[in-house]
Amino acid sequence: MKHAPRLVPRFDKESYGPGDAVTGAIEVTEPVENLRRLDAYLKYVDRSQNMSGAETFDAAEPLHEGPVQVGDRIPFELHLPPDALPNREEPDVGELAWSIVTEADIESGLDKTTTHSIPLDESARWTGPEPGGEPGEVKESGGGWDLTMEPDRWSLRRGESVNVMIGLEKPSAARDDIELGLMCQADHLVEYRNSDRELRQERRAKTVYEDWPGFDPALPRQEVTFEIPADAPFSYEGKAFGYRWFVVARERRKFRSDPTRSARLRVLP
Repeated sequence: MKHAPRLVPRFDKESYGPGDAVTGAIEVTEPVENLRRLDAYLKYVDRSQNMSGAETFDAAEPLHEGPVQVGDRIPFELHLPPDALPNREEPDVGELAWSIVTEADIESGLDKTTTHSIPLDESARWTGPEPGGEPGEVKESGGGWDLTMEPDRWSLRRGESVNVMIGLEKPSAARDDIELGLMCQADHLVEYRNSDRELRQERRAKTVYEDWPGFDPALPRQEVTFEIPADAPFSYEGKAFGYRWFVVARERRKFRSDPTRSARLRVLP
């Protein structure tokens, strides 16, 4: 049974943006027996429908030591990183959200940890970190394929484009089963019970964006341009939920496994 929180953050502002000081007070709404210490910190939480992970930023800030009474207000000041990623929700799959975490150290009792989402200014300029210049990797499956793939960049922002050079050693108009596309998948961790009632975890993927433009298999080399929509998801690898972007090429073959090539991209806000 889920209990109402005893320590509730009250924020000074309606919303916050990157680099802002998140200020307010922790209000004691119900008795907290034998409190020794209260700490707080910010974390970026990734949640699937029934699992949760997080990336913690900075060390926990000590807010209070000793007993508290109902109605007490304990001030706090924590800072969002200047290059913070924005919140993002994928309906029926998962979400990414900035949160404030309070940790209550209870003498001779169970310590209590409470997480509350922070109200964010969605209109602020959420840039995230700078795109990196590190080279990516083209992965393949189903060997013996004559198609090569080379993106002109591996990191980019939403609203920008990536050019992908495609080479074919055996070009032919008859190879009309070759497909080339840009995809974004939402990865989410699901917990369930199998037929033996054993608890299991499984990572699943849902395609949330795809673009399959025209492709001419008769050309030995051609450049295909893909644009990341400005309102699309951004790349994030969470423990329970996140997004992956990649360019993928595949050729459908009868009676044999379909060969594929994929290039993983890093997309920032």
